[in-house]
Amino acid sequence: MAKISTTWLAVICITLGVIIAPTVTYILTQAGITVPGATVQKYTCPYCRMDFATQPTLNYHIEHTHGALPPSPTDVAVNKPIKWCVIDDYAGGGIATVYLYVYDTQLRKFEGDGSNYTTASDGTLTSGLAYKSDTQLKVYAVKSNSKAWYDVTVPRMSSQDAQSATSNPITLRFFTVISSPSLTLLHQGVSISDGGNYNKTTYTDTRSFTFSIFNSNDNTGYKESHDPLNDINWYTIVYLKQFDTGYETISLTGWDGSTEKGSAMYYWKRVTAEGANGITRYKVGQTYTWIGAWSFSFEADFTGYTGSSTDWDIMIYMYSDPVYWQAKTSYGPNALQLGSTFDVDIFT
Repeated sequence: MAKISTTWLAVICITLGVIIAPTVTYILTQAGITVPGATVQKYTCPYCRMDFATQPTLNYHIEHTHGALPPSPTDVAVNKPIKWCVIDDYAGGGIATVYLYVYDTQLRKFEGDGSNYTTASDGTLTSGLAYKSDTQLKVYAVKSNSKAWYDVTVPRMSSQDAQSATSNPITLRFFTVISSPSLTLLHQGVSISDGGNYNKTTYTDTRSFTFSIFNSNDNTGYKESHDPLNDINWYTIVYLKQFDTGYETISLTGWDGSTEKGSAMYYWKRVTAEGANGITRYKVGQTYTWIGAWSFSFEADFTGYTGSSTDWDIMIYMYSDPVYWQAKTSYGPNALQLGSTFDVDIFT
């Protein structure tokens, strides 16, 4: 076996320490653990001021959250039209006929009329106005049922591009929204069909249920954002309405929240949009990065149930927020139901 000299071993240890120590120190400090004598190196996003442990993670955040390239210390401020590039974050390529609306941070509209301010066949659109670097913008993109808001900071440009380019490019990572998913409700592993019945006579205790959403359409899904015009988060939410005779004697657990309105109990659960357990189905080549399957389990306590026929209506709404719903009894100004209402009749 080859031997490593103590000199080279010291060099390796020092090198690894330089690479690893800043990240470890940052993580420990963020967790509230004091590292004696340590100087925390952090990398701050120039757009949202969020801190990151390393430059690569900051660069990834800037590109995927703000649709911009990481700034260079030598970049210069410009005042040029913006060349918007709207791309499909899942399928790739530019998306045509996406309508854009551009606002300042006070929600005063700069551009966008719902008719002419739209992307071309390659997904690009050049603004009619010039925008100064570092200007904060809020951009609304919409194509049919695909909708998203973006917080954008007009980027600086390299000195070479500032001299030669006639516009300042900004990328918006858009999407094709999920539609017509498969919905499944299981009780103890046995499927209950939409419009079906659940006879609880056999079960007088607490029973477990699992609700699932499966997206079978490749490279479609959902992106969460915040609608500043209506001050509502655009989530995908599963709502369960429990009503009819004896509804108040069945208690559900495992949901994010609940409230009683009128003669019904309402429960809700936020659906994961992206990732391994999300409703976005993302395929790269022949490999699925995300398969588009989401599920969660909840329990129903029938111990005190005194009714004879209680209904569950399970509904999925995109562009919705339970906080907004509780305040206004509305799923949201842009709420869109995903699939149809899943109905279950509980009887004795």
